[in-house]
Amino acid sequence: MYRPSGPERGQGPHVADTNLGADPYRVRAGLAPALVPGIPMSIAPGIPMSIAPRMPVTVVSRTPVSIAPRIPVTFMRVGPEVAQELAQAMELDDEAVVLQRFARGCQCYAGRIDGKFVTYGWVTFDEESIGELGLSFRLQPGEAYIWDCATLPAFRGQRLYPALLADMLGELYRAGMHRIWIGADEDNLPSQRGFILAGFTPVVDILMTGDATMRKPRVHGRPGVREEIVDDVCRAIFGNSGH
Repeated sequence: MYRPSGPERGQGPHVADTNLGADPYRVRAGLAPALVPGIPMSIAPGIPMSIAPRMPVTVVSRTPVSIAPRIPVTFMRVGPEVAQELAQAMELDDEAVVLQRFARGCQCYAGRIDGKFVTYGWVTFDEESIGELGLSFRLQPGEAYIWDCATLPAFRGQRLYPALLADMLGELYRAGMHRIWIGADEDNLPSQRGFILAGFTPVVDILMTGDATMRKPRVHGRPGVREEIVDDVCRAIFGNSGH
């Protein structure tokens, strides 16, 4: 099931390509300041790499920010034991998709208010597809990719999404992750504002060119971003065969 991007919605679940006619198709990518020396602060530290349909952002190891939501909420990592409840929050027909994600090693973090899940986000540590881009993002050891994040409509506008991201970053850093990626539609401004609050910085733009029969991704480094960071993004998408 594909749900269009909306306020405080990050990456979508695995879906078939629904925008083959889009030409060009834009995405962005970013990286949080700190672990990567030489990235000038003029790149608006805090803006993560956002992608037009869906594209990862990278966060570099540092002390995570603390974000206070506007309403009381309890954040936690959840597991298969709450699959049915989580599926309901995700507006899924059954829990099969949730259980499949846990079975392949994904993690899920969520926020509860009055015992109910109101916001959630998923994390992958090996390889994840990037929404309608029709691409896969291959992670290196010590990297994580945050995706399929959402806040229930009745609870949006309360800073729950950036607060959840900040909580996830803290947990992932403590678990030994040194680089964390995330993504969202290029025109998904609420998600981008959440990225900014959580501490991401842009690193690349991704442009999909071509038509319905042949689309090609092009990766462009953002101003001031070191070439090796752009190369890391290219390797994650294209592998070591060149790009």
